[in-house]
Amino acid sequence: MHVEARGLGLVSWAGSRMLVWAVGLEHIKMSTTTVPELKQISREEAMRLGPGWSHSCHAMLYAANPGQLFGRIPMRFSVLMQMRFDGLLGFPGGFVDRRFWSLEDGLNRVLGLGLGGLRLTEADYLSSHLTEGPHRVVAHLYARQLTLEQLHAVEISAVHSRDHGLEVGLLPGARPHSHS
Repeated sequence: MHVEARGLGLVSWAGSRMLVWAVGLEHIKMSTTTVPELKQISREEAMRLGPGWSHSCHAMLYAANPGQLFGRIPMRFSVLMQMRFDGLLGFPGGFVDRRFWSLEDGLNRVLGLGLGGLRLTEADYLSSHLTEGPHRVVAHLYARQLTLEQLHAVEISAVHSRDHGLEVGLLPGARPHSHS
């Protein structure tokens, strides 16, 4: 598969593999020939897949940023990422149980646990990719542009989430903090 992107950029995860589009580049090209097990499908095709498939939904929240990095490098955009359960960076989101939730309801449930009530809709949907390896996963990517102030508020609310600080487990001898 060959992908071209203009303007906005994205990262889409499927299992341990990812597709990467660079944020803010005017024109890029990317080939996924090095990741043959990923296949782009439509949202409708993904919804027709049977019960043997897991669905993972993630959201790219971003804002135009007129600031400069180190006082000289234009930033153009700020993108919210977080520490994943495995210690890597990723977009907020997680697995959605399609028996009980629509993609958006499940994503909003996961986001509500960590990002303070932000709600995404089908209008924010961007793409779906599947992998047919030993773990049959469909990764769905959503994106929403916020103001820089809104993005900052979402970032601050994440610190108060139930799971904040527990992404990769506790250090030896550390005690878990409690949320009241």
